[in-house]
Amino acid sequence: MAKGLKYMSDPRWADFFTAPSRMLKDASMNGYAAGDCDDHGALICALLGSLGFLVGLRAWGREKGEFTHVYAVVAMPKISPTELVGLDTTVEESEPGWEPPKGHVLTALLDAR
Repeated sequence: MAKGLKYMSDPRWADFFTAPSRMLKDASMNGYAAGDCDDHGALICALLGSLGFLVGLRAWGREKGEFTHVYAVVAMPKISPTELVGLDTTVEESEPGWEPPKGHVLTALLDAR
């Protein structure tokens, strides 16, 4: 991933999902990977999950039941976690712990440990 992880939106007429393994294959061939928010989130979860972290995806939306954004969360600390930390790689001003503006969220966790 010498050239990074780029944001690329899905076409307006479809919602595509790129598996983390495919994104890593693209990165090895091109030097970068690209995808939308759910692709980024799944890749971050796959990478941190492979290191033994409790991870998940969080869907966000301004209105209840209308989710328009997805990002990864990781439980911290790794042993006996007490909080979920947002890891959104698609928002330029984000950093670990950044969350979107107040809205409705749905979080799904995967404990692969």
